[in-house]
Amino acid sequence: MKNKNGVITLITGTIMLLFLGLIYAWSIFRGPLEAIFPWSKTQISLTFTISIACFCVGGFLGGRLYSRLKAKFIILISAAFVLVGFSFITLLLSDERATASLWVLYIFYGVFGGLGVGISYNAILSSVTPWFPGRAGLASGVLLLGFGVGAL
Repeated sequence: MKNKNGVITLITGTIMLLFLGLIYAWSIFRGPLEAIFPWSKTQISLTFTISIACFCVGGFLGGRLYSRLKAKFIILISAAFVLVGFSFITLLLSDERATASLWVLYIFYGVFGGLGVGISYNAILSSVTPWFPGRAGLASGVLLLGFGVGAL
């Protein structure tokens, strides 16, 4: 370990991935959406597929951005994507009287949420692991633990 700042960086990165792991908790939202809107289980479940596909695209974009921009800026970009995604879904779907479109769900949760999580995922992993030369596997394991526990 280089110094104590590496531990702080690891803890911070793990907490960030803990929150970003919320993307895997999609099944919690599916039931209430089925009860409120006339969409089928298949239509609603497609949202998760879109978000994971966009997560992969976001990971690619995040890797490309990481070679050109600082990680802090990349994380801010991804935070904006996640904020827009979750905020608009909350606002648009919270009003039962609203004639919310299924496309709204796909675009904001699927595309914005998925891209945001994917972009930050690579930036966080790539920023934290260099603090642990010789123990990068341990550091990435702790980070991924946070990402996985986020679905809880």
